[in-house]
Amino acid sequence: MKKLIALLIVLLLTTPIFAQTTTVESTDAAEVIAGIIDDASGAGWLMISAEKALEQMDTIEPVIIDVRKPSEIEESGKIAGSINIPVTELENNLFQLPPDKSTPIIVYCAAGTRGLYGTIFLKSLGFENVKDLKGGFKAWVAGDFPIVK
Repeated sequence: MKKLIALLIVLLLTTPIFAQTTTVESTDAAEVIAGIIDDASGAGWLMISAEKALEQMDTIEPVIIDVRKPSEIEESGKIAGSINIPVTELENNLFQLPPDKSTPIIVYCAAGTRGLYGTIFLKSLGFENVKDLKGGFKAWVAGDFPIVK
């Protein structure tokens, strides 16, 4: 568990997408990261299963963000209603995110890694209710949940 926390901190500090000037001052960065890690550990590491995600889509209608490249979507399809914002372009597309930072958001990629990066990035911006689809689009397809092409 300590290794995972250390890895998350290293990723947050070394990944260029997180090195933006609009997030926080450097003196506050440690507090933000500590808060995200605290929230993550208490909330199943910010992940949601495909089954729970589908249930939320049917009940509370979260914003669904697909952080894969457009070519991946063209090749394999996507979850209906999802917004495509590649993870490397999240910072430049904040206008596509809901203005209410308590709005439920589900982020996904192909297998889960980029989705987790996107989830942590959104959490660092103050979005309160963000989850990464555990296993990404592959888990969604393996569960035989609906997709659109």
